[in-house]
Amino acid sequence: MTRSQLEYLQGKGFSRWARHEGISDEELLKTIKEMESGLVGNNLGSNLYKKRIARKGEGKSGGYRTLIGCKLGNTAFYLYGFPKNHKANISAKEKRALKELAATMLGMSDKNLQKLSQAAHISKYQTKRINIMDKSVLDAVHESAKELHKAGAIEQQTMRKFDALCLPPVKQMKGADIRRLREREGVSQPVFAAYLNTSKSTVSKWERDEKRQWEQH
Repeated sequence: MTRSQLEYLQGKGFSRWARHEGISDEELLKTIKEMESGLVGNNLGSNLYKKRIARKGEGKSGGYRTLIGCKLGNTAFYLYGFPKNHKANISAKEKRALKELAATMLGMSDKNLQKLSQAAHISKYQTKRINIMDKSVLDAVHESAKELHKAGAIEQQTMRKFDALCLPPVKQMKGADIRRLREREGVSQPVFAAYLNTSKSTVSKWERDEKRQWEQH
């Protein structure tokens, strides 16, 4: 964690992306200091800001866009980043997920913030490079939430909220499709049921279209 008057933190996914793009910690801190001075960028509401960062050797207009959860004078979290030429803007659903992540992180207790700070510090020295551009905003938000949950900073109930916000809806399958999937994998109904943590009778009813997949009992 780096300190100015405004404390900022970056999660593992954002840190990997920033290193991949050659964005230095100094540049990230400079951006936070700009926010302290009143140059907050685009205020998206609910403590979510979109702030430009210049590409090395170029101006900000053709550089990167970062999404930051921030309480001015307190704490800021880098949540997501992308080059301008990769993504024009974020959708309403993506904005809602980012706002929820910002609210969760900004509302953490000092104890949980310390847990996350320690986890983020450890991740700084990882050498594996994964470009966050290959992840959608929702995937990145979900990854950050899992990071918080793994660090013990959020509870399972909060994690379920992010599952609902970020994961795609479950596709309803017809009974014949379920049977073909099971047979393609070469497993019996009892084995298939064990994989899905349900009963053989439930799988049998799914395959006969007598029960929907989300109905377990």
